[in-house]
Amino acid sequence: MGVKGLQGFADNCPGVLVQVNIAHLAADFQRHHDRKPVLLVDGMGCMRTFFSPRTPWIFSGQWKLLLDRIKCFVDAFTAVGIELVFIFDGVIENSKIAEWVKRRNEEIKKVGKIFQSIKKDGRHPNDSLLYLPSGLSFFSQQALKIHGATVYSSVIEADRAIFQFYRKYQAFGVLGQDSDFLVYDIHNYFSLNSLQFERRLEVKRYDRGRLCRQLCLQPFHLPLLACLMGNDVIAHESLSGFHSRLTGRPSNRFSDLLPVVARFLSDLQIGCLTPKVVADLELRVFGEAKHMLGLMDKVVSQYVQLTEPEPPAVTHVRSGCMEQRQDQALVKSSPQSRSGSRAGVEDQLTFQDKSTASQCQTQLFEALRKAHVNANIPSRIFNLFSDHVYQRRPGLEDSTDSTMPTAGLLLQPIRKRMYGLILGVGPEEDVSISRLPTSALCGASASATSSSCSDTTAKHLPSLCTPLQGLVIGVNAVKEWVACPGHTLAMEPEIVQAEPLNVPGRTPQLEAFWLGPQAEAWPLKLRVFLACMHCDLDPALLHRLPVHLILLCVLLRYFDQHSTPRFLRENDVDAFVAQAVCLPMYTLASLENLRATAIEDFYLVRSCIYSRAPVSEHQ
Repeated sequence: MGVKGLQGFADNCPGVLVQVNIAHLAADFQRHHDRKPVLLVDGMGCMRTFFSPRTPWIFSGQWKLLLDRIKCFVDAFTAVGIELVFIFDGVIENSKIAEWVKRRNEEIKKVGKIFQSIKKDGRHPNDSLLYLPSGLSFFSQQALKIHGATVYSSVIEADRAIFQFYRKYQAFGVLGQDSDFLVYDIHNYFSLNSLQFERRLEVKRYDRGRLCRQLCLQPFHLPLLACLMGNDVIAHESLSGFHSRLTGRPSNRFSDLLPVVARFLSDLQIGCLTPKVVADLELRVFGEAKHMLGLMDKVVSQYVQLTEPEPPAVTHVRSGCMEQRQDQALVKSSPQSRSGSRAGVEDQLTFQDKSTASQCQTQLFEALRKAHVNANIPSRIFNLFSDHVYQRRPGLEDSTDSTMPTAGLLLQPIRKRMYGLILGVGPEEDVSISRLPTSALCGASASATSSSCSDTTAKHLPSLCTPLQGLVIGVNAVKEWVACPGHTLAMEPEIVQAEPLNVPGRTPQLEAFWLGPQAEAWPLKLRVFLACMHCDLDPALLHRLPVHLILLCVLLRYFDQHSTPRFLRENDVDAFVAQAVCLPMYTLASLENLRATAIEDFYLVRSCIYSRAPVSEHQ
């Protein structure tokens, strides 16, 4: 969730960050506990670490360089006997949508500054404008698995999944850079920003006890501090009145505000954390503001389960799997525990909501869930199937260039057919609206159909979807948040109609692709893929090409036939083909030596549109 101001305060608080050597601590852990130390890593927090500084980031990096960087990272830990388990954010929870939209709008402004910088001097932008490329998270997951790391994608917020994994398996520690890990009771929380994995694994460890002493708080006060400072659930802005009452004036400096809030909390002399304490504090801070009631309880319950029993102290690590060493009574009382099976880890990691699970007990759901948790598919696929939502951050697009289409609009026809495939929409879909709850209907409320891109800049962008009566989320429609540079992303999603595939008969069922024999499904997969891509190329001709060149050809065909305005030129096609054919033959050293004399903004936009295409990212 992130606690406003806490990370910066801890980083600058004397004595809170202590220089240590992970290898030495891990060796002590193994001697005392007689098991291999498992270090949990916040996958999303590692993106900047993995993205090699040796390659100019504006060009989106290169696969071989990413592989090499990740290999060095993993090897540094495995060489000293530490097993790495990476957990990536696999979902955006409903309570975080507002914060997610806010951050995407901040990124839209950042993209504008990047293009201003490029147009000004034609040089690589300053690293303060660093903007990671599309798909880096999924590509990093695959690279990590190639080099032997264990990788999971969560179905709850990643920091919560990491902490629950840490408790249940009594892991060695957590490596990350998130203030939430200061609130959680984690013995070894290491600062990712301070890690020098190329220099004997030197790193700084947070001393949670010293942090609490500096703030005159007890560790169990920290969840309440998170509520009073603001986080992704309780917006910092909603606390401005409370903060002004404490300080006597508006304060924009977290370093000044946090000690004052901590003093207020300390003066309350709270002896233990109970639901009544949380409710009383909420009433004291928010008064009769009904829309805020219950939020503090929600935040606190995500940090600590007030009535949850202690988890079993049972782990052993071998060959990348967690083997539970539980007594027979505990195994019987926990039907989900499967000793010696990675499936047991998946169950512990997902913490799927029971109401959702009860509605989706099908082989297909389980197959997709397993693929999602094991990071075998991009998280968007499972989220589309389970929650019927599609979310994209802005790409490197120039909002002032009227000669280029916007990626969100250009690629939406592909997405519509993907939605049709996932939802099983046929050419004559009959939706019995009278049998569905009104909350599911597109026309149920005006806010549910508001445009996600308001036309606020010089570059005109039509609505990505025209609201239609009779659309039902999860039946024939999907919720979309697609951030478009130059336009403000709205809090409410677009409601986008799923489109049936133009194939003989009805749209194929997903079971044919996931549960059927792989060899028998290949011809059908190719036909469906071409239908999703609006492609009229001969499948027999494409079948002669390597798979990665099939993707390239189909995507270039789509750009040529469906872009408005048309932007693909002959030399653009040459460039795309050259990078697909020639770059694999380059050595790592030669790739590092590639340099551009000048940066042309229109080439960056073309590259961005290519990398944002569903066929490119979801290959």
